[in-house]
Amino acid sequence: MSLHIRSQRWFGSGPTVRIVGVLAVFVLALGAFLSGVTTSGVPEMPRQSVLAWTYYAGGLFVFGGLDLGIPVGGPGLGRAALWFAYFLAPTITTTTAIDAALRMIRPQRGGATALEGHVILVGAGQVGLAYLQAIREVEPTKPVLLVDREGGSANTAEAERLGAVEVLSADIQRPAALDMLGLERADRMIVVTDDDLVNLEGGWAANDRVPELPIAVHVADLTLLRPVSRMIRAQAGLRVGGGGPPLVFNTHRIGALHLYEQHLHAHFEETGYKDVLVIGGFGRFAQTILELLRVTAPDELERVVVVDAAASRMMRQFEADVPLDAL
Repeated sequence: MSLHIRSQRWFGSGPTVRIVGVLAVFVLALGAFLSGVTTSGVPEMPRQSVLAWTYYAGGLFVFGGLDLGIPVGGPGLGRAALWFAYFLAPTITTTTAIDAALRMIRPQRGGATALEGHVILVGAGQVGLAYLQAIREVEPTKPVLLVDREGGSANTAEAERLGAVEVLSADIQRPAALDMLGLERADRMIVVTDDDLVNLEGGWAANDRVPELPIAVHVADLTLLRPVSRMIRAQAGLRVGGGGPPLVFNTHRIGALHLYEQHLHAHFEETGYKDVLVIGGFGRFAQTILELLRVTAPDELERVVVVDAAASRMMRQFEADVPLDAL
């Protein structure tokens, strides 16, 4: 399993502070040498070149001034500056080494574990990017943790451009990946990978851990979506306490509902007779529209004609899932 976190915003301050500290060490040391401060170990320090002073200042990060000796001579402010550089340089070195060691021992440290009230977005496909863009339009400052098995892909880079706070490369089916998501502190979770089974398994695993977390799972395959939806409706009345099961949704259903509300409903209201519906092609979107009309407008259709090279086979499969007695 590959686990990797790239921090985009939340931990940008750590390296920045260290860079400022490094610059401060060089400025303090060079300023002290320039003012005439020397050291007990290198009494000819004021006569050295700027390049030599820079070399000695860099050595403070390793030896902390032990090789140079104590500051002597020169103005008191210069000696104080050099003493401060003596203590600051090894502190920066030590904290950097400790932080690197902790990251090696616990790669999950930082990143997602520090997020709170965030959206967990699993999947960097077209649906995931569209959802991320919608979040940014409605909630520009909402922290978003993007989980994608293909870390470093073009879609992942696009997600970072759209404002994903953290990007985690992990397999959502693995328990170790769920440990890194901060489920108990999240605001909601959206699972929209291109694999329906991964979406269902990952969504239900997260739901078992934190039942009160709102979770939405995308299922593109209508043949799988229908029985899953029936199962969820059956379980909803049996569940006591906590939250309910994950919400299962389908982009084709959303599009079909929009088409019906914006166009078909008004057409049915205007006509005073039953319509003959001709569907060219019977893919997922066409099936979704017919299923919607079966529920919302059963009395508005006199006949449905499907034109498709595999119409008979696909209609038999459709009838097995959605009874067409009323059409």
